[in-house]
Amino acid sequence: MDFSSKNRQPRAVLQRLAEAWFPEKRLAAIKELTEGFFNVSYALTWESGETVILKIAPSPLVPVMTYERAVMAHEVRCMSLLREQTELPVARVMAWDRSHRFCDADCFFMTCLPGQSLSRLKPALSPEQLAGLQTELGGMTAQINQLRGPVFGYWGQPHCQSADWFTAFSYMLQAALTDCAAVDLDPGTDWDRLWRLLLQTRGSFLPVTQPRLVHWDLWDGNIFVQDGRISGLIDFERCLWADPLMEVAFRSYNQDPDFLRGYGITTFDSRQRCRILWYDLYLYILCAMEGRYRQYPEDGTERWARAAIPPTLAELGRCAR
Repeated sequence: MDFSSKNRQPRAVLQRLAEAWFPEKRLAAIKELTEGFFNVSYALTWESGETVILKIAPSPLVPVMTYERAVMAHEVRCMSLLREQTELPVARVMAWDRSHRFCDADCFFMTCLPGQSLSRLKPALSPEQLAGLQTELGGMTAQINQLRGPVFGYWGQPHCQSADWFTAFSYMLQAALTDCAAVDLDPGTDWDRLWRLLLQTRGSFLPVTQPRLVHWDLWDGNIFVQDGRISGLIDFERCLWADPLMEVAFRSYNQDPDFLRGYGITTFDSRQRCRILWYDLYLYILCAMEGRYRQYPEDGTERWARAAIPPTLAELGRCAR
């Protein structure tokens, strides 16, 4: 997929990176991995047969949304934390290069996880197999969300962090609207309206008192499967300290009963349902402008997201009564 955020590098640059970090290895093959939408990743295979993954951040000259700034550092820290404190199938970071000696952006090497993405395998799986994977994913997501942080917000973005979740989420939402304006996108609402709604529903945020680690991007392409089990979780760059209900599996349009069962939650109270709607709206706003930042050639995602914003605002209005 050819998007502006994908910072592809010539073979000579990839070769120099490999030689700098693994001087004892001899490179046999390089293959670009094409399923992602933001960073560019390569599978590097040594002559020994071992494969490692090289992930390269977008060029600093390419505009990105506020929440996407410096996210590679978030990913490396999050992966290391999960490997230290859980038994989840997360790749090991082998080397992290922030020097920009060989290319113009941060990059890191990690171990290659077994299996294939669920998005690739899904058409061939039975309903029973999919149900089992969703249940397993629910349990793994719950493990991620057990990790506690010091502050709410995105890693490495102090200007969007706060000791209370309502304030941090307000910063995030306001930043998203600012990003919309930068690419001349009208999301169908404005900050004054959203701030009034936030204040009217502030009580729904009060139960969230402990920052929890949230992956926030566990769609099928970021879940690896082998032999009917989940063999890997990838792409932690969007992780943040937040309300676990921000996880993508809790979106109103995406709640799978098997996932919820594995996670350990089957019903939501009125305050949880209100917060879920707010996180729906935040995601819709980001999706509506994502293609403009990345220069998608055809953007069905923008149309889908923009169509979902008005009914979500109406639902939030009902929450505010």
